[in-house]
Amino acid sequence: MTSLNALIKQIQAIAESHSQISNFAVGQRYDFGAAAALTYPVLWVVPNGASMSGNNFDYSLVFILMDLEQTGGENQVEILSDSLLILVDVLAKLRELFEPIANEEIINTGTFTPFVDAQLDTVSGHSIEVTVRTFNANDVCNNIFN
Repeated sequence: MTSLNALIKQIQAIAESHSQISNFAVGQRYDFGAAAALTYPVLWVVPNGASMSGNNFDYSLVFILMDLEQTGGENQVEILSDSLLILVDVLAKLRELFEPIANEEIINTGTFTPFVDAQLDTVSGHSIEVTVRTFNANDVCNNIFN
């Protein structure tokens, strides 16, 4: 089974290799921009829980791609256009990464939801909730039990 930490590292590697993403961060929505100044565009990933059914272990993640608006919002439509395409790129790369791995796949993606003038900075972009399924062998890790 792939851990949440390993999954986040895979997403981070994709974000860091994408020429249009300047920063990657993970945390709850209320943590946005709290720790350090961000360089935009930012891919922010929010772990949103997990579920298990049989041998399937599903992680729910919210991907938020945002960019800084110019004063007056002149670049708002450009941000909405670019953020949507960048998220599509990231999800396609994640699917490509999972393709040769029999125990990982994206099983559910929702609707790309646009937002404008959000957070402490004036940012706009898109978000989408994604479910990543990993295989759980349901075996016990004997190394952690006495």
